[in-house]
Amino acid sequence: MGINTLLGLFGNATFSQPWVMTLLFVAFYLVLGLIALTRPVAAMVLYFGTSIMNPQASYPFLMNIPLAKIAAGVALLACLINFNKISVRLPLALFPMVAFLVTVVVSASSALRPELADQRFEEFLKVGLMTFLTVWAVTSRRDYTFFFWGILGSVSYDVLKNLVETQTKEAWVSVSGVAGWISDSNDWALALAMGMPLFYTALALNWDRGWKARTVFGLAAIGALLTLTLTSSRGGFLAVAVSGGIFLLMDRKPWRSVLVGAMIAVVVAFYMPQSYADKVQTIFGLGGTAESAWQKQMDEDQEYTGAERVFYWRIAYEIMMDHPLTGVGWGNFIKEFERRENLAEGVVAHSTWFQVGSEAGVISLSAYVLMILCALASTFRTWRRARRGGDRWREWQARAVFCGVVAFCVGGTFVSRENSEFLFIYLAMSAILARLAPQEQAVAVVKAGRSVAGGLLPLPRAAKKESLA
Repeated sequence: MGINTLLGLFGNATFSQPWVMTLLFVAFYLVLGLIALTRPVAAMVLYFGTSIMNPQASYPFLMNIPLAKIAAGVALLACLINFNKISVRLPLALFPMVAFLVTVVVSASSALRPELADQRFEEFLKVGLMTFLTVWAVTSRRDYTFFFWGILGSVSYDVLKNLVETQTKEAWVSVSGVAGWISDSNDWALALAMGMPLFYTALALNWDRGWKARTVFGLAAIGALLTLTLTSSRGGFLAVAVSGGIFLLMDRKPWRSVLVGAMIAVVVAFYMPQSYADKVQTIFGLGGTAESAWQKQMDEDQEYTGAERVFYWRIAYEIMMDHPLTGVGWGNFIKEFERRENLAEGVVAHSTWFQVGSEAGVISLSAYVLMILCALASTFRTWRRARRGGDRWREWQARAVFCGVVAFCVGGTFVSRENSEFLFIYLAMSAILARLAPQEQAVAVVKAGRSVAGGLLPLPRAAKKESLA
C-alpha cells in the first residue's frame, strides 16, 4: 500500500467529508472553550489555531461565522475571568512592539487613501492585542507546552490537508495555504519555513521515547518540508535552508543533528518535484539581472525570473524616500505603484521590509526591525543561559523560536507579510521564555530551602548551585 493510497483513504474519511470536519472543529472549539474557563492559554490556542487553520474557508457550515473574532473575544473573556492567575506585565523585549503599534496608528491616520488602510490597521491592532494576552496568559512551563503543541498541531493540520489534496490527485501540484494570511503559496511557504523549527523541536524532545515517537515526529517533519517544496517558493527554500542550518549549528552535538537532518533531506529530495529543484537553481543566476532591475532596466523575458522583485523593491524604496515619516499609508502601496508606473493594476512590494518602509515610513520600519532584533536577542540570551544551566527543555524551545524568527527575516525579504501572525506568535513565545526562566529558578530555590527547613539546617552548597543553575 503506497503513500497515495494511505493519504487517499484518510482524506476520504476526513477532509472529503465536510460534516465530519465540521463536527471535529465544533468539538475543538467546545473543548478549548471549556478549558479556557480555568486556563486562559487554551483561548490563545483557540485564536491562533483558528488563524492558522481557517476552517471557515473550507467547510460550508462555518463559512459565515467570524470564528477569529469570536476566539479573540473568548481570549479576552478568559483573561478577565482568570485575572488573578495571569501575569499582567509588559516585558522589556516587547517595548519596541508598543512603539511599532503607535506608528501603525500614525500611518493609518495619515494615509493617502484612509479607506485602504483600515483593514491592515485592524489586523495589526488585533494581533498586537492577542500577543499581549498570550504573554500574560502563559505563566508556567505547563502553559507554554500547551501553547506549543496547539500551534504545532494547527500547522500540522494544514500540512496534512495539503498532502491529502495533492496526493489524491495522483500528481504533485502547486499548493497554497488555506486562507487569510497564508492564502498565497509564497505566504504559506514562509509560514512553513517559520514552523519547521517547531517540528524539529518536537522530534528532539520526544527522541528518547522510542522508535514510535521518532517515526511519528520524523514523518511530521518530512511532511512539512515536502509541503514546502509543493509551494514552488524560492524564498521559502532560502528561509528553511538558512534557519535549518542555524538550528543544526546550535546543537550540543552538531554532527548528530546534521546526520538526522541529512536523513530527512534525502527523503524529501526523493519525493519533491523536479520542477522545484530546477526553480531553486535559478536563484544562483540572478546577480546581473537583479542589478539591472534595481536600475529599472528590465526586459520582458526577465519577468517571473525573480529579478522583477528587485524592480518592485526599487519602486518601494523611491516611495519610502518620498514619504519618509509616515509612508503612503497601510494598503496604499499598490495604488501608488499603479500611479507611478501608469499601470492598470499594481502589485505589492514583494518584501516585508520595503512594504513597511513605503507604507509606514522609515520610523515605523525602524521600530519594526528593532522589535524583531529584540526578540532575537532575548531568545538567544535565554538559549545560552538554558544551555549553561543544563535546562534541555528551555534550550530547545528557545532554539526553535530563534530559528523561526530567522526564517521570517530571510523569507520575509522576498514576501510582503508584515502582519504574519506567526511572527507575533514567536514574539510572544520569546517574551514568555525569558520571563519563565527567573521565575522557575526562584521556585526551585524556595523548594530546596523548604526541604531542609524542618531541621533548621542551612541549604547545602551543592543544592544552592543546582537551584541557581
